[in-house]
Amino acid sequence: MVGAVTESFMQRTAIFSGLLFAVALLVFVSPVRAQTNQDLEACKKETDPDLQIQSCSHAIDAGKLSDPDLAVAFNARGIAYDAKNMHDRAIEDYDQSIRLNPSYAAAFYNRGCAYNNKADYDRAIQDFNQATRLNPDDGDAFFGRGSAYLSKHEYDRAIQDFGRAIVLDPNDADAFFNRGMAYGGKNDYDHAVQDYGNAIRLNPNDPSAFYNRGFAYFSIGEFDRAIQDYDQALRLSPNDPNAYYGRGFVYRHKGDYDRAIRDYDQAIRLNPNFADAYDNRGIVYRLKGEYDRAIQDFDQAVRLNPKDADAFNNRGNAYRNKGDYDRAIRDYDQAIQLDPNNVNALINRGFARFLQGPASASVADFASSAALAPADPYRVLWLYLAKTRAGQNVDSVLSAARKLDLVPWPGPILSFFLKKTDRAALLEAAHNLNTGRERAQLCEAHFFLAEYELVWSLQATAVADLQEAANTCPASEMEYETARAELKRLGH
Repeated sequence: MVGAVTESFMQRTAIFSGLLFAVALLVFVSPVRAQTNQDLEACKKETDPDLQIQSCSHAIDAGKLSDPDLAVAFNARGIAYDAKNMHDRAIEDYDQSIRLNPSYAAAFYNRGCAYNNKADYDRAIQDFNQATRLNPDDGDAFFGRGSAYLSKHEYDRAIQDFGRAIVLDPNDADAFFNRGMAYGGKNDYDHAVQDYGNAIRLNPNDPSAFYNRGFAYFSIGEFDRAIQDYDQALRLSPNDPNAYYGRGFVYRHKGDYDRAIRDYDQAIRLNPNFADAYDNRGIVYRLKGEYDRAIQDFDQAVRLNPKDADAFNNRGNAYRNKGDYDRAIRDYDQAIQLDPNNVNALINRGFARFLQGPASASVADFASSAALAPADPYRVLWLYLAKTRAGQNVDSVLSAARKLDLVPWPGPILSFFLKKTDRAALLEAAHNLNTGRERAQLCEAHFFLAEYELVWSLQATAVADLQEAANTCPASEMEYETARAELKRLGH
């Protein structure tokens, strides 16, 4: 829709009055004038861009058009240039059209579309402002401005404009679709689901709407509905690698790793240069414990996109899972070099150094990650562990912990470290807080209890808690990997 021109814009010209038309047969029209009129009509109606440019140029160059007609011709030729992605040439023509007719809303709208296509969103918004001022009932102009705001990540303004476009045309599927994207940008996936649903109701054969709604359903935890939407997207567009990739992503988070791999296989078959598909398939192989296959996929992801910090971070995780801490740390170093604020890489490098020893080597990484997100209790927990294992003063860490909300999980672990509660109370909280996460909470409780006990040389109790964590934690959790590494280090 952005960059498109409504039929009304193409037909907006009224030069001859009915009376003049009625007596036209009585008036001599020169052959040149007649040809110019024919060229102008072809200029306005032609759908082939090259032929349209030719007709418009003939009409313009003849020098016989009135200013209003000349404005129409320049506007129409601009449309043709835009269709050929010659946006600068299009803008030159729209400039001429506006100079000849400063009240020509269509020319402002079309120039806004051209600027939008050039990613010059501020200029696009200026032109759409003019178009809406001159023609406040034109839904396309509000849609265009909303699209520019969406590209600028100004989601509230985009939502407002798409809403206005919908009021003016309740059957505008594109406006619902784009407003859904704006809601998604705000992480308001419930509203996004509603808007994509309306887009699908109005245009049930658009695979993109099903694809986007699938991601919105995934984001609110409705995995089965997400898969249904990706299924439908693939029925409508069976060779879309992105739909296979999206469905594989959902299967991965459902823990159905084999189906996830099959979808990533298909995405890669359809697009052999799909770096993210290699990266995510590598994650699944890592979660399955197939570290060498995971590393092969991460190698390919890095080859295809050598500036992807996440791919280096993910390969580092696979090396760390293999116990190859030196290679893991080199990959984390690369990820952090590419993105100095990559919190995941900082934390993961801290884990690798924590497991490799000495613990003091990990303190800086956990401190950096905690500084980037001081309200994250997990980062405070790991910084506490690293400092206590290294024999460093933890007063500043405990002071930071006291400022956090200790009621929701993992607050009870911090309460234990602060000596505000005991082991029994911590395990009871793991059982009773957020019962949907009871298994994960018990995993974390036993793991952090074990780490605390190791600090105080309570090895027998620590080993029992580590074994409980290794038996309880999901294989994808850091506590599972660290518990197993700690047991190996302790000879168990």
